[in-house]
Amino acid sequence: AVYLDMKFSAAMEQLHTQAGYSQSAVDSLSKSVLAAAPGLATMPESIAQGLYHIASVGIPASKAMADVSAAAIGANISGANFNDTANTLATTMKNFPDIVGGPKAAMAELNAIVGAGNLHLQDLDNNLGKVVPSAKAFGLTLRDVGAGLDVMTSHGMSATQSATALKMAITMMGAPTAAAAKQFQTIGLSSTQLAYDMRKPDGFLVAIEDLKKHLVDSGDTAVQQAQVLSHAFGGGRTGAGVMLLTQNVSDLNTVFKKLPQGTAAVKALAAANAAFEKTPGAELDHFKATLA
Repeated sequence: AVYLDMKFSAAMEQLHTQAGYSQSAVDSLSKSVLAAAPGLATMPESIAQGLYHIASVGIPASKAMADVSAAAIGANISGANFNDTANTLATTMKNFPDIVGGPKAAMAELNAIVGAGNLHLQDLDNNLGKVVPSAKAFGLTLRDVGAGLDVMTSHGMSATQSATALKMAITMMGAPTAAAAKQFQTIGLSSTQLAYDMRKPDGFLVAIEDLKKHLVDSGDTAVQQAQVLSHAFGGGRTGAGVMLLTQNVSDLNTVFKKLPQGTAAVKALAAANAAFEKTPGAELDHFKATLA
């Protein structure tokens, strides 16, 4: 117990020495974490490690426990690592501040993305950060990113491959190279059209549909269309994602309609948490957190 207390205290102190919280805020948070841990079925040290990411992205100490609670729910229902999930949630809140409903709503959207694709939350934890900077730069939302990952993973690409391919697709549509722009011109697309598409509501879907329409309307054969995409998006692994997406536009449309947002997503998250609480594993996790 003494060893665990020392590790917890050391992890909490980093919130002051490394992440910018005041000492008084850390002292207050330490009490809050110890009080909340049993109910969250999460070890205090794990919460302290997750708080480091929450603090580091600039979330105020006064709001940190709301993020902890939401991250604990996500990690518990999925079996994902709490520290990784807290980091994913914190960076999601940082990059997509327009998500209405705070951390619980953001966690609910992440959970919905997992449910609509062939991936676990841990996969999302490990790979979402590869895509988000590019997505945000070109005006896309978390829903856009999630839908793209869902379709690609559902068709056999790993989460890692999907994240890399999605980043390339977004970047090349938003800021095509001279070679890519030349390929777009052959099917009647300007070098900026897809970038403007991505800034519309459901922008990623709009851009992929526009790209698909221009490919079909060009009169090129299926082989020629694939060559255009390969040459425009880098070929090989990097071009595979956009090829898959243009071949499965209807699936992408379906996923966009399927992904719940707002109240519907939060209700789904709450239902999943209620189911978790009825499992023997939940009872054990609550018990272990009580002993810490």
